[in-house]
Amino acid sequence: MRNKLNKRIIAAMGIVAAFVLLTIGLLASYYLGPGQAPDWFLPFIHFHVEFMVGLALLGVLSGMAIAYLAFDKVEEKTVESKINAEMMLGFLSPDEHKTVHYLVQNGGRAYQNEIGRIEGMSRLKAHRVVQKLHEKKILETERLGKANKLKLVEPIYDALKQN
Repeated sequence: MRNKLNKRIIAAMGIVAAFVLLTIGLLASYYLGPGQAPDWFLPFIHFHVEFMVGLALLGVLSGMAIAYLAFDKVEEKTVESKINAEMMLGFLSPDEHKTVHYLVQNGGRAYQNEIGRIEGMSRLKAHRVVQKLHEKKILETERLGKANKLKLVEPIYDALKQN
């Protein structure tokens, strides 16, 4: 895994370095005249328009290649966060699990009185469950008049909504 990551980083750095070198070559072709440039550099001067088009295409391809290299890492993190979220749910009580599941189904937000309407929950039990989840930093509460608005913490919601 570590070796694969290092190869990806080296490949991305190579792509960026090649792009930078070609860009420097393009800029040099504007400043050097036919009498000032070495013989190997003359094609860059004579075909500088084609060179610019090729460099633009290379820039787009470089960006796509780097995005591809980075996307696999993002995908690994997503799978890892799903596993972590599942493990976290395993440590919750059944009532806490129901509450978190209800919040995920409702976009990560709900009022506390809605939790009290879940099957097997009372207002008191909902209050205690919300308090425990708040202490465990799984959800945030916001006081709106006499009501509490609940919100799952963003990383937990993101990991759970993908299941």
